[in-house]
Amino acid sequence: MIKPENQLLPKPNRKRTHPIQAEYARMIVNGVTVLLPPGLKPYPSQQLMMVKIIQSLKSKKHAMIESPTGSGKSLGLLSACCAWLQDYKIQRRLAIHNCPKHGANAITSGFQKAASDTKIAQSDEAKPSTSGNENDESSFLNHMNNEIIDLTVDDSVYDAFGEAKDETVYDNSEHQPEADCTCSEMKKIRIYYGTRTHKQISQVVKEYGRLPYGHEKNEKQLRHTILASREQSCLNQDVRKSDDLTAACKERIAPDGIGCIYRHNLRSIEDPNRLRKKIDQFGGGVWDIEDLSEALKSPEICPYFASTRTLTNDADIIFTPFNYLLDPIIRKSSEVYLKNSIIILDEAHNVEDTCRSAVSFQFKESEFGAAFHNFNDKLSLMNDHVFLGTLKNNTSESNSKNEGLQEVEKYKESLKRMSDLAKQIYNFFSELVKFFDETSSVNSNSKTWDWESFLNLLKNEDPKKNLYFEAEDVRFVQYLSDFNVITAQKSKDENSGDIVAELLTEFKLSQVAIVLVEKYLYFMKYFQKKKNCINATLLLLLKYNKAMLRNG
Repeated sequence: MIKPENQLLPKPNRKRTHPIQAEYARMIVNGVTVLLPPGLKPYPSQQLMMVKIIQSLKSKKHAMIESPTGSGKSLGLLSACCAWLQDYKIQRRLAIHNCPKHGANAITSGFQKAASDTKIAQSDEAKPSTSGNENDESSFLNHMNNEIIDLTVDDSVYDAFGEAKDETVYDNSEHQPEADCTCSEMKKIRIYYGTRTHKQISQVVKEYGRLPYGHEKNEKQLRHTILASREQSCLNQDVRKSDDLTAACKERIAPDGIGCIYRHNLRSIEDPNRLRKKIDQFGGGVWDIEDLSEALKSPEICPYFASTRTLTNDADIIFTPFNYLLDPIIRKSSEVYLKNSIIILDEAHNVEDTCRSAVSFQFKESEFGAAFHNFNDKLSLMNDHVFLGTLKNNTSESNSKNEGLQEVEKYKESLKRMSDLAKQIYNFFSELVKFFDETSSVNSNSKTWDWESFLNLLKNEDPKKNLYFEAEDVRFVQYLSDFNVITAQKSKDENSGDIVAELLTEFKLSQVAIVLVEKYLYFMKYFQKKKNCINATLLLLLKYNKAMLRNG
């Protein structure tokens, strides 16, 4: 960017200002008005970038853009994409407004149809009046038809995507069943801006704050949020003391957990529009995750669930690390839906590492040790539990308690099979250690197998050693069912009281044991899906520390 001479840089201020729109530089690109920071003129390379981006968005094509460091890639990407999306939202609202089925004119058409039906029904009883007053209603309806479309209508009528919040107002199905929808092709669209790290998100959000799109009012504003991990946003100091912050958070907010005041307070303000107004009271504007955490600290509202759940409902642009977009497990748990979205991968040369990490699995000796201890502890507890033994011996108990006992027994059987599976996985890795010991190579800590060779390592004629399963295999289906059983949350039953829920809570596995078997099950499902796509993944690199696995 070329900066005007003698322009003083503003001092950092956490409470953001809202610049006047007229101060922004304007540039017309393919019929779209792109707004830029005041007094700045884009480089020729940035202008070309904006042209190509908007062409790609209009034609729904992919774009790969390469530009050197310091050439203003982020600002060019943001300004072009945001300008196109803002223009698209206006067009979409206009299309909905003019739609015969969903638009405002549908009301007029419905009245006309109803009036016409009434006149037809009365035609046998009386002739139409010739006084001229019969046109009074038609004149009023014609006035409605010719009314000027006001795109600056109050924002409360529409959501952030330009969608009418209460579409029942325009529901004319009773009087106009033959009306055709003309706005169905104008889908809601949002932007996902992906970066490699959380730190880079702060830099990109800072660039976004220089543009007007996040500071606009009503329908012109492009609302944003950030997908950040608990490590970056959790305010609960007791949870932050845990070594595994994610697991501690999940246990605390579980149905049988002690709860979290920050998460609880968020439930009273689930509406994203209300939450954004509250954030604006504490500085607002275009904020990064640190600003959000600071703004929500006083009202004690959870920034993690606010940014990743509530504010995603109406966000037009979502800033996120790559793994939220590329890792299927994280993407599903974070409720990221990529359909009808603009996906920006900034510094995309880092995508390969993220994809590799997404389909890589690491098993540590400490993880096996903790899992085995937990499995054995829970199974022993179930065998020696006094109350559970009393229930087994007392056959005169009510049917509801007998059903509860059957449920506990089912849990125990699933727990045993999951424990055996964990031991099988450990034995497989132990065999790999022996293989490394017997193989003479330059690097004895790693080896590369092709696809078929690695699958053969998992296969074994002995059912107790076999770890490869087809998707429809009975044993694998059973493993998936068992996993669902041991991870299900048991709700309290009025008939059996809290007995079953309390027992299953007492026998619940630790997060470490659950994740251990979950990784293998996901790993196998990945191989099952990719087995016919060998060309997509040719090699698998397996690395293990022999000393780590040799000590069993």
